Amino acid sequence: GHMGRLTGLFTDSNNNGVFLVLTIITILYRLRVNTNVSNQYKWALHVLMALSSIVLALTFSRTAWMGMFVFLVLYFFHYSFTARLKLLIIGSIMIIVGIYYYNVNSDFSSIIDERLKNISITNIENDSHFSVTLEAINIWFSSIIVFVFGTGINCLSVYYQNYYARAGYKAHSYFLQNFSEFGLLGGMIVIAFLAH
Repeated sequence: GHMGRLTGLFTDSNNNGVFLVLTIITILYRLRVNTNVSNQYKWALHVLMALSSIVLALTFSRTAWMGMFVFLVLYFFHYSFTARLKLLIIGSIMIIVGIYYYNVNSDFSSIIDERLKNISITNIENDSHFSVTLEAINIWFSSIIVFVFGTGINCLSVYYQNYYARAGYKAHSYFLQNFSEFGLLGGMIVIAFLAH
């Protein structure tokens, strides 16, 4: 059978990807800050991080992958040599496993090929994700009420239907989706919550 993109409890695999990236970042933070915890607690966090990483890969969310990559680069340069070495070893193992799985599972490799084939900086005006992002920005700025208070929870897709005659569309950006649906006020609350 055909392998799909994992959405978890979310309506969209990209939102699941963002949640998983934030989960992994939180786990890494807990492991760095809580040095006086038991080995069982550390082991459980490592297992949870490994499982979250596997599920993150299976969301096939390019946005989440890119976010995780940027975080890992920043993490790599911020911490000690030992932490960098661990990150390199774990990252290398994950890449090797991913390459192996890509070569032995045709469903996995076909999805990876499909997700990566349309990435092009030189052809950005024909990129459907870029178009959807611009349309979400246009909807968010469509009126002062929508800008300040948003379209409503899970209502951006309704606005896509009304403005662009396409059903079920999302912003393809967790933050833009939140700002579009919750408005400037709600979006700032989401940012404050994530920053805290």
